[in-house]
Parts: sequence; C-alpha cells; structure tokens
Amino acid sequence: MAIWDILERTATLMPGHIAVATVGQEVTYRRLAMDVDRLAAGFCALGLQSGDRIALLLPSGIELVTAFLAASRASLIVVPLSLDAPPLLHGLYLSDACPKAIVTDHALLSALPEASLKQIGTVVLTAGQAPRSTDYAHLMDTVPDNSLKGTCCGQDPIGLLVFTSGTTGRPKGIAHAQARLVERAEHLVNTLMLTDRDKTLLVFSPMRTPCLVYQVLAMLRVGGTVFLAGQPDSDMFWKRYAQARPTYTLVMPALARRLFEHPAAALVDHSHVRFWITTGDHPGPELIRQAERTMGKPMLNLYGLTETGLVVAHPLDGPRKAGAMGKPLRGVDTRLADADGRDVKQGETGRLLVRTRNWMVGYWNDTLRTHQAIGSGWFDTQDLVCMDEDGYYWFRGRVQDVIVRNAINVASALVTDVLLEYPCVAEAVLVGIPDVIAGQVPVAFYRLQQTCDDPGEATLRAWVAARVDPESIPVSFHRIDQWPLSQRGKVDRAGLIRIAQAGRQAN
Repeated sequence: MAIWDILERTATLMPGHIAVATVGQEVTYRRLAMDVDRLAAGFCALGLQSGDRIALLLPSGIELVTAFLAASRASLIVVPLSLDAPPLLHGLYLSDACPKAIVTDHALLSALPEASLKQIGTVVLTAGQAPRSTDYAHLMDTVPDNSLKGTCCGQDPIGLLVFTSGTTGRPKGIAHAQARLVERAEHLVNTLMLTDRDKTLLVFSPMRTPCLVYQVLAMLRVGGTVFLAGQPDSDMFWKRYAQARPTYTLVMPALARRLFEHPAAALVDHSHVRFWITTGDHPGPELIRQAERTMGKPMLNLYGLTETGLVVAHPLDGPRKAGAMGKPLRGVDTRLADADGRDVKQGETGRLLVRTRNWMVGYWNDTLRTHQAIGSGWFDTQDLVCMDEDGYYWFRGRVQDVIVRNAINVASALVTDVLLEYPCVAEAVLVGIPDVIAGQVPVAFYRLQQTCDDPGEATLRAWVAARVDPESIPVSFHRIDQWPLSQRGKVDRAGLIRIAQAGRQAN
C-alpha cells in the first residue's frame, strides 16, 4: 500500500474528519486529498517524473505536509532539508541527492548554497518571488487528470531519502520505500491501538522520520488528527498542549526532561491523554517515573533506527518497567549476540541484531555499504542490550563511540574533517561525555602543527558551526600537545573522555 492509498481511503471513509490542524487552521481529509491531488498534478505538469527527487525546505505547517503527500502521490522521492542545518551541509545533501526540484519559500533561499540552487531545475516558492521560480499557489490550481492514475499502483516506489550521520558519524542518505513506511505506521497503530478518535501533538518537523511515521502516517491510516505545534519552548508547549488536547505526543528524552521540569507540567489538565511516546535515545527510569507521576498516564519508550524502523516498544497492556526499552514487535525478528555472533543467554548483554521486511531499501548510491549493513539478512544496531525474564529489553550501551545528543546522532567524522580543514590543525578527535539534559555532548580535542599559534576555542567553534548541524557543534575544544595512547599505540579515547569530564566539572 502506497502513502496516497491510505490518504485516499481515509478521505473516502471519513471525509469530514480533521486531518491536520495548526493554530487557527484546520484541514479535513476531503480537502487534504483534493489539495494533494492538485499539487501532485502540478508537480507532473512541471515535467517531474516518477523517481525524480524533490527537496523540501519549509517550516512545520500544513503546506509541508501537503507537499510531502503530493510528492508521494506523484511517486517522487522526497529529500527533507532541516531548517537548522547550515548552507554547506545542505550543499552536501543536495549534491548527493541531485533533486530536480525544491519547494521552499523566499526567506529560506539564503540557507541554500548558490551553486546547489543552480543545479536544481525548478524552484517552487510558497511565499515571495525569485528569478526562475514557480508559484506554489499556481500549482495548487492544476486540475488533476489521468497522468497520475496508476502512478503508485502495483509498485513499491522509493518515497523518502533522509540524510543522517548514522553510526559512522558521516552523513549518508537512507532510502525508504513508500509501502514500508506505511507498514511501519501500521505496526504502531496495532501496537498502541490507535483509532480515528486519536489526536497527536507534533512538536518537531513532520519530516523527521519518527514524527512522519509514528504521527503523520499513523494518523492518516486511522483517520486521526495531527496538530502541528511548530517547535515551541516549554511555556508555549504547555499552552499548545492545553489547546490541542492530544491523546498522545512524541518527544525526545532531552525535551521531555525540560518539559516536566516546567511548573506548567503539574498544573495543566492531562485527562485527555492516553500516553506519551519517547524515542530517539535512552530515557532512563527517572524521567519515566517523573512523567508518569505528573500525568498519571504512561510514558512509553519506542526503540528503532532510521535504517530499520520501529523494533521494540513498551507495551500498553504489559507490566510497567521504567527505563526498559520494551518488547520486540510482531513481524520484527531480533537476536542478542556476542562478539562471535552466538546468541547470549537471558540476562546477558549482547549486540542487538534486527531483521524486518520494512527496513530501508539501502544507502543512497552506496551498494557496498548497503550490502555490509543488510546483506547477511541481519542489521547490526551496534547497541548493547540484555533481556529480562519477562522478555523486556534493556539498553546497556553502544558498541562504537557513537555520540547521541538530544536524540540526534552527532556527525563525528564530519566534525573531525572540518577541524582538520582549519589551517594549523594537525590532528583532531571527537569524544562524547554524559550530559543530564542532552544525554551526551561532543567535546573536541585538537593538536596543532608545529610553530602554529593556537586559534582558540571561540575561533574553532565559529569555524565548525558554519559547517555542521547545531547538535554536532562541540561544547568545548581542548588543545592537546601529546595524545594519551593505549597499549596498542592508538589514541586512548577513554583517557580523553576523563580529561573532558574533569574539564567540564572544573568549569
């Protein structure tokens, strides 16, 4: 089933239900389907064909959701771009994806490198004007014809190309098929028993993969409502929460901690809520207990990866185990294996291996890496997990030195490369240290070439900030004249972590 199929089906069964809402604006399923059909026809009228890439750089809103659904309707491959990413990072993504069109607004054009824009054939603007641009409203006036019929039927087209730093810390594109995204949403619907009476409060971009699947597509599947709240601060979040009265919301652990420390958390009405979802990082038992004490409702942990989709979820009807990852979903095979690939016993820690028919199509333009990741039939998550007597999984750590800050993988290799591009920096290493709010934060160490003056922390921070995403910017930069080495002569990362922690405590 393609993404358009679930929207068309729901619009037929529940035409008057509210599909998407923001402050002061609501769109029914009937209207959403009509707008998507028209915009999809408009994309086709521009000469875009099935399999072409289309980049989206828009703030969270109904236009962004409509543009994504219309691209899916036309069997285009959506390339989401983050509002927070610097132009140079956008340039990397665009040069890899080679989109034929982009939908954005005039105010955001400056976030894109000029060289990248010149390579894009069509620029569609939702607001403002620019040379060679096409007006979004004009496309919405396109009358659908037979050109869209059969576009998705009988196929499983790639629908999403999302860029992530992944476990290597170096940005890469991950391609997802439409039908697999839909089935991931179906898994969540069945696991959490979602219905058309549900409403979800979405506080990140709807193009962020967990939000797209667990909120947008899940609600489209059952006829529920997505309330787009933008990215509010804690005070505004609770105002939107009281206004929207959602039955569930999805937050990352770092945001959840800030929200439940806010005074409004204990004052607002939670009676409309069925549960909260947290995902993207290990929440820890204290956050779960605090949230559940405050709401009187469960906070459920979901575990998944961009490559695999949802793998483990805390069941609604099972024992409440604060801090547990949950249980593997039906239709998802998992193993806990030791370093030699042998299954470990209950209670022992092993690497979590996953097999599911809904994992990624592969890494974009990288057949070798795709084969290395899923060619064996199992995807190695690089996470260390143990299983208790009730079948619940518990997170125990990571195999590699992946840094996860605010539920986002830090682009470790890219940060290191950027530092090495700075004149006089001879070597650079990035490590992660624990942080109460963010989970982990990156700390940079660098060694200068001989006879070079130290540029200092402020200069290096500005250099890095202009070239990487905000979550990847180190919280501190330490000059080091001699690396601590292990017995094998390699840089002792554990020693660097101790130095970084000591330096942070001293400050």
